[in-house]
Amino acid sequence: MVADYSRPIDSGNEAMALWFGSDSDHPEREQCRAVFAQHANVVAMLPEGLISPDDRAKLRQVAGLL
Repeated sequence: MVADYSRPIDSGNEAMALWFGSDSDHPEREQCRAVFAQHANVVAMLPEGLISPDDRAKLRQVAGLL
């Protein structure tokens, strides 16, 4: 869930910006991305089967591993 909420919002997508707010309104998103990037080595070591493949891919994407 944290990975989903930390994803940047496309400012060109009015519906998404209206629903989730812009990134400038939510600086915590960038802070979350920074934490994921800082701890990318831990995210990379998550064992298979611990979380769903989709959730694992989201974490890896936010951590900058994909």
